[in-house]
Amino acid sequence: MIKRGALLRDKTIRCQICYSKSLARCSERADSWFHRFLFLGDDWGRFEFDIDIIYPLLFARRIAEISKEDVAGWLKEYEDWGMLFRWSEHEREYGFWVNNDTHSPFTEKRRHKSKLPPPPEKELEAYKQRCSKKFLSEPKGKSSPPF
Repeated sequence: MIKRGALLRDKTIRCQICYSKSLARCSERADSWFHRFLFLGDDWGRFEFDIDIIYPLLFARRIAEISKEDVAGWLKEYEDWGMLFRWSEHEREYGFWVNNDTHSPFTEKRRHKSKLPPPPEKELEAYKQRCSKKFLSEPKGKSSPPF
């Protein structure tokens, strides 16, 4: 049995989330459940990406109304809209909330040391650039880059 709080840490969610352009691009359900996904990341915004763990961990009391496919689809939306970067390392998959530094109330000195590897810099930068180009190609006034 998973001990409550063993995998998820308390977080402060700032009201800035209500003004997120990236989140506004997501479906209504992905937007409304996003706050739960934020708890996956450590103080650096990193987490192990395993849908078989994420699904029951975040939606244990909603299994009847939310499917694993829903959760996988929302994570894909976050990835498609420049919010979530994913990579593999040593046969494990990881996720990283791209703007975690912007929204984290902790300075680097106050953060706990991450037990997870940092996202690969070159791939992360390429992901950010792809997303920026995607948003800049949208009709004017519709959106702007998420970073």
